[in-house]
Amino acid sequence: MPINNSSINIAAQNDFIRARGEWVHYFIGLKCPCTGAVMMTGSNLSDPNRADINCQACGGLGWVWQDGGQILGIVEGIMQQKELLLSGIAAPGDMVFTPDLRYTLSDYDKIQLTWPEGIPFEGELITRGSGATDNAIYGIMSVGPNGCITIDPKTGVVTTYALNVDFTYSGKVITWQGTHMPAMGSVYSLKYAALVDWICYAPPQPRRERGTNLGQRVVLKKKHVVFNGV
Repeated sequence: MPINNSSINIAAQNDFIRARGEWVHYFIGLKCPCTGAVMMTGSNLSDPNRADINCQACGGLGWVWQDGGQILGIVEGIMQQKELLLSGIAAPGDMVFTPDLRYTLSDYDKIQLTWPEGIPFEGELITRGSGATDNAIYGIMSVGPNGCITIDPKTGVVTTYALNVDFTYSGKVITWQGTHMPAMGSVYSLKYAALVDWICYAPPQPRRERGTNLGQRVVLKKKHVVFNGV
């Protein structure tokens, strides 16, 4: 049987990424040192697997991110990489990112897509605070008509709040104005297109041929999925 000595054209692959790729915003993930200050129950030893829930840097996540600038790569829907779904490495809703060979990503790094329209997001439930502002999970790119409501469970009455009349947004911050707003401590629903934080997972699958690095294929998962609703 003849041996197939064909090889992947790395230069052509990299040229394709540079010609067809998307610029994304890259953040380097670092473990937060606050984990060294959390004591195990009944012990004077720190617990490296638990973050300080009161930490002002990581907010109890155990990870902080440093700006790494913009990098180039190919962004794909997960359905185009079905072997990752079948292996359990990825799940519906994830994406795959193939960076330019000049870059190497690692677990818990973060990517933000630079698309101005954002990503359609199912929205979230937010508890109304005592001040003029509340915070969303992600940066808000747009809010559709009737995209903010409260409901009285006893009567089923729906109350709608209008963008630029009852509230405005900037980044993750929602600012309430006027008198028509949810009561303090109540929960409202906000549906918006989001500047999603995508957390990187680099599958332990070497991509090399005859000693040549073929580049990474990184799974991207939404931050609120990785950190359970945060």
